[in-house]
Amino acid sequence: MTSDQPIDPPADATSHRDGETSFGEETLESSHHAEAPIPDSFFSKTSDAPPASDPDDDPVPDRIGDYDVIGTLGKGGMGIVYLARQKAANRTVALKVIRPEHLAGMTAEQRERALTRFRTEAQAAARLDHENMVTLYDVGESNGQQFLSMRYVQGRSLAEILRFGPIDNRPAATYIRQVCRALDEAHRQGILHRDLKPQNILIDAKTDRALVTDFGLAKLTEQEDGLTRDGDVMGTPQYMSPEQARDSAGVTVRSDVYAIGATLYHMLTARPVFQAATVWETLRQVMDRQPVSPRQLNPAIDLDLDTICLKCLEKDPTGRYKSAGDVADELDRYLSGVPILARPISTLGRLRRWSRRNRLIAASAATALGCLVFAFIAVSVSLVQTRSAFERSELSFKQALDAVNDFFTTVSEETLLDQPGLKPLRHDLMRQALQYYDRFLVQRANDPTIADLMGVTHYRVGLITAEIESHEAALDHFDRAIEIQRRGLEDRPQSQVGLRELANSYNARGDSLYHLGRWESSLNSFRQSKRLRQQLVELQSDSIEYRRLLANADMNLGIVFKRCGNLPAAFDALGAATELREQLSQEHPDHPSVLRDVAKGYYALGGVYAQQGMMDSARTYYDRAIDSFSQLVQMPGAIDDHYLLSGSHFARAGLLEEPAGAIEGFRRAMREMAPVAAINPNVDKYQMMLINCGFEIAFRYEQLGQIDDAASTLRSASRTAIALARRDDRSAQEVARILLELARLESSGQGETAMWIHYQRLATDALEELPQSPTLTQLVQEIDSRVESLSN
Repeated sequence: MTSDQPIDPPADATSHRDGETSFGEETLESSHHAEAPIPDSFFSKTSDAPPASDPDDDPVPDRIGDYDVIGTLGKGGMGIVYLARQKAANRTVALKVIRPEHLAGMTAEQRERALTRFRTEAQAAARLDHENMVTLYDVGESNGQQFLSMRYVQGRSLAEILRFGPIDNRPAATYIRQVCRALDEAHRQGILHRDLKPQNILIDAKTDRALVTDFGLAKLTEQEDGLTRDGDVMGTPQYMSPEQARDSAGVTVRSDVYAIGATLYHMLTARPVFQAATVWETLRQVMDRQPVSPRQLNPAIDLDLDTICLKCLEKDPTGRYKSAGDVADELDRYLSGVPILARPISTLGRLRRWSRRNRLIAASAATALGCLVFAFIAVSVSLVQTRSAFERSELSFKQALDAVNDFFTTVSEETLLDQPGLKPLRHDLMRQALQYYDRFLVQRANDPTIADLMGVTHYRVGLITAEIESHEAALDHFDRAIEIQRRGLEDRPQSQVGLRELANSYNARGDSLYHLGRWESSLNSFRQSKRLRQQLVELQSDSIEYRRLLANADMNLGIVFKRCGNLPAAFDALGAATELREQLSQEHPDHPSVLRDVAKGYYALGGVYAQQGMMDSARTYYDRAIDSFSQLVQMPGAIDDHYLLSGSHFARAGLLEEPAGAIEGFRRAMREMAPVAAINPNVDKYQMMLINCGFEIAFRYEQLGQIDDAASTLRSASRTAIALARRDDRSAQEVARILLELARLESSGQGETAMWIHYQRLATDALEELPQSPTLTQLVQEIDSRVESLSN
């Protein structure tokens, strides 16, 4: 049940039984409710390597002052950031300069304001010195170009990381706490950031430390020289506080606190708090709408973290934390397991807010609420009666424990129960098993004759707790299991059963520590697991199972090493895992589990190479994954292998720059998935694979100028999304996303009003097919309002 190959945050932490690896660090399953494959590139490519300059852009200068320019790192609203080498200091830097085209069309007054703002950024950044800020080296001018020289950080921005899905609770809290400490230091020096967002937070690949960058909108709060004029709107709408959306001149420290909450929200849910089709509609939502609780979008979010996030996002600045330092202190309490000071908004409080916005509906809801309370009491009484009846039945201890073990094994290993729609049932069944295990632990706690059973039971309770409660709570059970199992091995050091059980417990402990962001501790546990599994292989070298488990241990180590930024160690461990798996495959070419391990390992290596910008190697390993999965789909019981094969085609196609070749690759992915999806319509991840392939194909068609083909592909994707939304309204967001792209394509060149009218027609048609969808109902209302505004 626990994964032998942990899934790197922010990917989905879907559980797998020990001995089976997950699909890899770049898992095909995201944290989206439908467990959809997240395209590696929809509108842009991402890699850890510095991006090459776009040949269609303005030429990159060879030199700026004392700096030899290597290439373009990125562009912002006012600045271009180059990768450069400073000759005098002999170091690689990020060099930010004013964009020439930004100044060219300005009046003299506008030009002076832009340059003044740029110098303000330099003054602000030069005064800041903190371990969680990007260091400013130099400020200067060359041939009329203003520039800033900053430390070049090897790593990725949070925005890039979040394209793969949300970040787990503890890593997200750890990163945002570091951001808070940096902002608190800036605030103490009178400097506001004013544009905090995932794009402006870098994660250092070497230290795994969050670094705040781009104080490009910083305001020196002690100055009164009017650098920010009343009425200006500066910042990024999705992360902007309501008061900043109304007037940038009125921002305070608590405006940055709001941005902290908006960034944390995005980290936990993989989506902004508010995001509409236009900037002004987004700003209207920021000012007028209450945010949806992050836990409603991602139930895996801890309640305390949800509470902290929503307190930062209060519309009224006085309802937020007073400072970034206060947020950091609150996150310290959360990470330390100490009760936080903030309290969740009560049910009554939420009801009052909702009632103010929905006065007519609130009146009729009061009667329904009374019926709901009555039904809840009836169900509760029935549950108590059922439990009492069960307690009266007695089985022998051994029979009872065997029965629960069989039940646990069946539930944890049943693939169908791991589908999104059945996960609530899976968790309910797990809770039933947990109740019996807990009772056994209490009743037999002092029985020395069953120590082995106690160890295994703690291990299994830990697995269940990690899945349905938290990894933090699971650690205590894994530690107890390890303590008991280590004592047992003192008398029987060569016991294969004892070695395997202890290795499994260390592996499970490493997995939970990994998801909690404790990388070094996770590595230590995985090292122990590998050591024990190595002993098992030495005791029985012909065991397929023991060798598979040893390879999985190396894969785990490789993924954690990569997460820590130790790439040489990561490649060594991943290479060792792949080598052992390939040996097993040669010896047992018809063994499905062995071949599946090999294929998943190839896929994982392809993803690692792709992220490092080593595209030839990435293609090689994706091709190997495709060959291996192609063999697996010929074997009986290989339904999910079709999905994995489709995902491998999808990943490889995403590496192709040439649109026609990419289209063919995504079509291969669709051809592989379509028959399986047709006979398994209730498996959401299969349907999402088809939808995402359609999106990618439509985008490539648009690149080729084949607008009709792009639109036809999107219409097909919308039909699949509508079918999904009939089962789960959250998929209506996919419908909205597709229809917006379709409206944009089919009304290209006709103006904004025409686009909105077409979007209105498409969304209204979709609502007729999904009349009970709250998401589409709200969408149509907002589109109607927008069209009316444009018409007036």
